Amino acid sequence: HGYGSVITGSSNLTVPGLQRNFEFNVELRDNSDIEFATETFDSLWGEAIDIEIEDVVKVKKETFLNDTFTPYEVYLKFLLEFFGTSIDFNPNSVGDLPKGFKKLSYQVDAVNDGFLKLNKHGGFFLADVVGLGKTVVAALIAKRFFYTNDFPSHISKTLIIIPPVLKANWEDTLNKFKLDNYHIISNGSLHKVRNPEQYDLIIVDEAHKFRSDSAEMYNQLQKLCKTETQHRLADGSLADKKIILISATPLNNRPEDIANLVYLFQDSKSSTLGVINLQRFFRTHIDSFNKLKKVTDSSRVNREVKIIYEDIRKTVIEPLTVRRTRTDLEENEAYKKDLFSQDIKFPKVGVPEKIFYELDEVLDPLYDKTLAYLTRGDKRLNYYRYMAIKYLIPEKKKKYAKADLISTQLAKIMKTMLVKRIDSSFHAFTMSLERYAKANSNMLKMFDKGIIFIAPNLKVNEYIENGKEEELMELVLQEMENDPTIEICAPSDFEPQFLSGLEHDQEILDELVKEWKNVNEDPKLKLFIVYLKTKLFDTSKNLEGKLVVFSESKETTAYLEK
Repeated sequence: HGYGSVITGSSNLTVPGLQRNFEFNVELRDNSDIEFATETFDSLWGEAIDIEIEDVVKVKKETFLNDTFTPYEVYLKFLLEFFGTSIDFNPNSVGDLPKGFKKLSYQVDAVNDGFLKLNKHGGFFLADVVGLGKTVVAALIAKRFFYTNDFPSHISKTLIIIPPVLKANWEDTLNKFKLDNYHIISNGSLHKVRNPEQYDLIIVDEAHKFRSDSAEMYNQLQKLCKTETQHRLADGSLADKKIILISATPLNNRPEDIANLVYLFQDSKSSTLGVINLQRFFRTHIDSFNKLKKVTDSSRVNREVKIIYEDIRKTVIEPLTVRRTRTDLEENEAYKKDLFSQDIKFPKVGVPEKIFYELDEVLDPLYDKTLAYLTRGDKRLNYYRYMAIKYLIPEKKKKYAKADLISTQLAKIMKTMLVKRIDSSFHAFTMSLERYAKANSNMLKMFDKGIIFIAPNLKVNEYIENGKEEELMELVLQEMENDPTIEICAPSDFEPQFLSGLEHDQEILDELVKEWKNVNEDPKLKLFIVYLKTKLFDTSKNLEGKLVVFSESKETTAYLEK
């Protein structure tokens, strides 16, 4: 086999060794390499110190490098390493609570666990279910954060980002807990934040609303989270911000949604989790998820989607999340005592109950015919009224970026709205149908007059319906200087099929409006009233005698109220 060989390289068969610190093993056969390696080895061997047997015994006795531990002791060591200091339950760790607040063991645990994750990973998800006091837990962690780090509390601040409707609740809680170094801002006003470096901690309530990285809100939040603070650590480096994301649903929708939220406080290529390169980890799952969109076998889709999310849950979500469900509280003895002491009982939520209403021999065919007109068949609405810029001639069309895409999306939105509206209530559908018919008719009137206004930001329909075309013209000419979307067109500025499309849609709309105006029956409402009188206030199920009615349509709720 020749003179000999040198094998060099330090294989490290761990995650870091196989990713960031990857090394090749190399075999060298040249005589010069072999001689150099031999001389180096002999030199090091000559400097070596003999180890006596007593030294080996001492190492085994005085360190953990021995085999005397029982499996139970190894298990306890694992728990201590995995959970860290949060394993030591200390009911006093929360400190003094304001009047009216009780020291609850499950909140104490959440504070300890959250604070540990905040320091270890730079942020975490606070995802306790509704009713367990996420606002209180976040306030306690914020207070503890400033009492345990080296930042002066009068300089260092917390930024709290919330939906406007939650502001009063947050202010009330924070004032009670005497946390005065905070600033609250609504999630739509992030662009107003000045000097982001002054904030050491950012709390985002309903964080799932920021999951899309294509939205401007997400970009603004990311800048706030990634801007370094003004405080320096002991080694002279600037401190990273700490982030608390409050969301009841951190495992939300698409894999990229989850990745976007995690990237707010984790380095995508050098994470603090078991998987170092999060970007590569999520890229694999995002690609797999997107490929499944084209698969028609639903059982395969369900099976493979479950595998994707199980890996994301175990690898990323679990280590970064503080979450307790009502079941957790009821099964933990310490938590159960706290609930009992406050006389808190969680309601048992049943499965949704479908209530079917029937259409009579007149409404049933009208309903089917209407859905066909709205969605399919040769004789159907094509929603030309909402695609005006798509059918402009090229010279006029060029001023509108993505005209075809925008028009097609708007038409789809209108079609979806009408289909949803018919199942909301016949009243709401009839109102929407009449509005659409008027808008389409107004566009045809403009063609008859020879002047068509494209002015998305003006109430064109109102002026035309009230015969105020001259006033409209004055307003359009006045606003054109400041509004680039306004355009005054002639019929010749549109492709020929646009006018015929409008006329086709008007025929269908007029027919539907006429038929639905003759509908006086509302079987859905009748059945609802029966349930109101006989079942929905059954005291065996509805203990407090309260009912909440949801609808996507404001017109439906006004109709029901009346």
